Amino acid sequence: MANRQLHLDNNKHSALAALKLAKKNIDRLNSPHYLPVLQQLTKDIMTLEQYAAPKIGEISQQITALMIKLEPLPANNQDISEGKVVKISSDARNNEDESRSLWTDVKTEAKTFFDQAVIVRKYEKPLEMALDSDSRLRLYNLIQLRLETLRLMALR
Repeated sequence: MANRQLHLDNNKHSALAALKLAKKNIDRLNSPHYLPVLQQLTKDIMTLEQYAAPKIGEISQQITALMIKLEPLPANNQDISEGKVVKISSDARNNEDESRSLWTDVKTEAKTFFDQAVIVRKYEKPLEMALDSDSRLRLYNLIQLRLETLRLMALR
């Protein structure tokens, strides 16, 4: 009964009354067999007395405030120039005197691979300026949808 009152009806006081009544009825039996049940009821009563129901209205208002503050990214039709290739390995020493082992060969191959694969681009403007109009609108709608999902989760 207490579980139903608390979770379905969201009524803390009725749930607490049901737990206290159950404890009182088991106390009347005065049987040592019910000692674990009494301990659990006492623990549940203490937990329920400390329980504070979430303030759904305030949470919903905060989510609404976030949605109002959220602004779509401004449209941008500027092309972004290609970046230049930046080498990761700074020391290009290739001494013939060094002993060549399998490890140094693997290390050299890995550096060459990374030098060819990794391109670092420096943008003068933030990355969101690289998004086209459709991507900006999708991003805005996705954030709005996530905030609305958050509100629904809070209501649950």
